[in-house]
Amino acid sequence: MNYNFLLLVLLGGLLGTCMLYLTRYFILKRTSEKAMGLLVDKSWSWILWALIGAVGCFIIVIISDDTLSTYEYMAIYFVLISLSVVDGTIRKIPNELLLALIILKLIFVGITGEWATLLYALAGFAVGWVLFVVPSVLGLSIGWGDVKLAAVTGFYLGIIGLIQAMVIMGIILAVYGAYLLITKKGSLKSKVAIGPPLSMGILVTLLYPIAAIINI
Repeated sequence: MNYNFLLLVLLGGLLGTCMLYLTRYFILKRTSEKAMGLLVDKSWSWILWALIGAVGCFIIVIISDDTLSTYEYMAIYFVLISLSVVDGTIRKIPNELLLALIILKLIFVGITGEWATLLYALAGFAVGWVLFVVPSVLGLSIGWGDVKLAAVTGFYLGIIGLIQAMVIMGIILAVYGAYLLITKKGSLKSKVAIGPPLSMGILVTLLYPIAAIINI
């Protein structure tokens, strides 16, 4: 048995439980109403968070190429899970979690010494900001939290990674839109939280970057 592997999975379960309380804090800080949902207000919500943490880390450990990447992706995973739950619950994206993603990027760039990649990160930040801020200025239903998340996504993934994450987000939103239409629970004009699908796009892009496949 690989005890390091087992330890990381158990750590994932523990961190998942801890993130529940941090997520509740972010929600309570931004709304006066009681937040509802299986992942937020149930006495057994911690069990779901522990499972999400353990399963997510299990997948990351299997897919990651090296130990450093494993730690990096695990850290990002928990930040994105919390961000997704907060945004999905109250339609707000905490600046603290966006800042955490930026700090994580800088930490791991510092560890690897690949400072030149920060130029691509800044270019990605600018492109992500423009891609979301222009529709927002034109009056489309895009919040400033979404704009900032897109910019941070570009900072972490670079331009190619940003595009991949946004394509994945678009596919998820299209499937969800079809679900709303089929079940008659909404329409194409229904407001949808961007945080969860874009977070999924970020995770998939980190684990399976198309830029690495096509050698960009």
